[in-house]
Amino acid sequence: MKQQIVKLVSGLTGAGLALMGVMPVIAQSSTTVASLFFSPSTKTASYVAGATNEFTIDLMVNTGGQPVVGVDAVVTFTPTDLQFVSANNAGSLFTIPIVLARGSGKQLITGLIAPGSTTAVNSASAKVSTLTFKTLHTGSTTIGISQSESNVAHQTPSQGDILASNGGGTANITITSSQPTDQVLNSVTISPTSASVAVNSTQSFTATALNASGATIASGVTFAWSVVQPAGGIGIGGTVSPISGGSTTFTAGSATGSAQVAVTATQGAVTKNGFATVTVGGGFNPGPIGSNPYISSVQPSYGNKDVARQVTISGGNFGEYDTSKSKVFVGLLEATVLDWNNNQILVQVPANSSLTAQATLTVRVLTASDTQASFVGYTYTMGTLPNNGPEDILWVGVVLMALGASWLAYRKMATVTATTDSDLT
Repeated sequence: MKQQIVKLVSGLTGAGLALMGVMPVIAQSSTTVASLFFSPSTKTASYVAGATNEFTIDLMVNTGGQPVVGVDAVVTFTPTDLQFVSANNAGSLFTIPIVLARGSGKQLITGLIAPGSTTAVNSASAKVSTLTFKTLHTGSTTIGISQSESNVAHQTPSQGDILASNGGGTANITITSSQPTDQVLNSVTISPTSASVAVNSTQSFTATALNASGATIASGVTFAWSVVQPAGGIGIGGTVSPISGGSTTFTAGSATGSAQVAVTATQGAVTKNGFATVTVGGGFNPGPIGSNPYISSVQPSYGNKDVARQVTISGGNFGEYDTSKSKVFVGLLEATVLDWNNNQILVQVPANSSLTAQATLTVRVLTASDTQASFVGYTYTMGTLPNNGPEDILWVGVVLMALGASWLAYRKMATVTATTDSDLT
């Protein structure tokens, strides 16, 4: 038994038909000669970003030489390609239309002859309804009929459904773009391409959609903004507002470092991405006593990746030391706190032997009051004397003094030897 949205009931006189309601009905007839199809079976539609993008196609029935009083057709389509808009029975012999959704990508189209009519439809090409769809992008797609869910009702109730098992047709739809070539999205740029801002400050960015020639596309393109944090590193936070439209404002947080402001431009099914680099910090934002912590310097600011090193972090508002909350990180590694006061922290920066190249990482201080400060940075080097800092100069001095002492000892021994040889002669 098939399920049908209507029950066609012949009047006692056999002269009329009435729509009785939703219920399962007619059995498959032994005479299955009818078919459903679309006209035209091949159609070219258009898609233009920002336009209505609608087209029509006729749902047809071939009754196979039999008198028919109603049609149930479950029309199928790909919802990511097309959107069903409406069905219109103007010009159809089936003057009573019923349109119901049957889930994603399915639409039930029902056509019935008028109540009281004594004339059934008998035609090789009778229009059931004109369907309107909206294209969602360019490309190719199909509209079909689910034969197992559709019915063609014979005038004689005992004849039941006469739709053939292969009676569901398809229509091939080619969706082309009638967009002027100078208005087709090819790329998107952001201005400025890079910016440096202080912590807790703002920077405006503007996106421009371009065609293949690099000219601006004035309309039909939407924009979505976001902040992309560095991969594998500690994010600097920051927000963009609004998140849509051709312009946005980046608001920095209290952390320093670099990230990207990203925009996605969309024109129909075409998307293009643009990026701008934003660097927060490079200095510090002291603020009043009692406000958020800040870092003004990290000394020394470098160290061999294979050697742990003591580093002094200067700044303010670090607060009291708490063994469970007060922490310092260099990149993703936690440093050992040796001394902590409100304005200065002494830590032992751990070695980071896994690095394969010189890297400058963010120093991050977490306080007992659940606030934090960041500073770029501390550089892990591949060599032993990257900057000739004071500690390195002292080390060089010690080495030179040792070499000097060795040289003096050698000279003294050489002098004694020479004197002894002279005495022998």
